Amino acid sequence: MDTMYDQLDFFNTFLSNTTEKKLFIESFAKKFHFERKRNFLDLGCNEGVLTLKLMNQIQPCLAPDSFLVGVDPCANAIDAFSKKELPDNLSARFHAETAEAFLEKNTQTFDWVIASHCLYWSDDLKRSVDMILNSARSGVIVMRGAYGVSQLRE
Repeated sequence: MDTMYDQLDFFNTFLSNTTEKKLFIESFAKKFHFERKRNFLDLGCNEGVLTLKLMNQIQPCLAPDSFLVGVDPCANAIDAFSKKELPDNLSARFHAETAEAFLEKNTQTFDWVIASHCLYWSDDLKRSVDMILNSARSGVIVMRGAYGVSQLRE
């Protein structure tokens, strides 16, 4: 049985119409410094639309051995993301699971963690945010809509 996570059209439509993501991408490289930043965690990565735009924007600053870990509960989205072309100096691994499931077993820290619209489904928001903060060395960016899950359903 398909879950909400498997509705790629739903998420792609929503993601293409969120203005905060467009503004975020435009200002990200200008506001943050990426010298020697090598690893990135994207929680709720879906098919990688946001992540690939960000990585392409900061590509000149990425170290040659940079890598990205993408996490999303939708296996179809992860599969689609894994087939996309990455910047030359970036490798990637993907996990088809919830952010909480990944963070519970993860022992690695990341230079940057991006959690984009993935906390709506968290059973314990404080615990999820604590796990996200503990997995980041340089910065954490959490995006969410002003009206929560109801905004996703409009």
